Amino acid sequence: TPHRSFEGFSASVASAAAQLGLPVEALLKDTSVLIYGTTRATNAIVEQKVAKTAFLVTEGFPDILVYRQGGKLNAT
Repeated sequence: TPHRSFEGFSASVASAAAQLGLPVEALLKDTSVLIYGTTRATNAIVEQKVAKTAFLVTEGFPDILVYRQGGKLNAT
């Protein structure tokens, strides 16, 4: 549930700490990298629940997005 996503994340960290026999604080203190990702943006696009947007550029710079990708037209 989007409005409760942090609750799920917190519960998963607490579960991992419990399985390791550590307090959450100790687990996080010893963690060098913690990555949290969701599919919110993808879901919004698929469900067409996104805001209408526009991209404005200074006159003479229409290729700014292409250059942002290092000049590659088919960058992924």
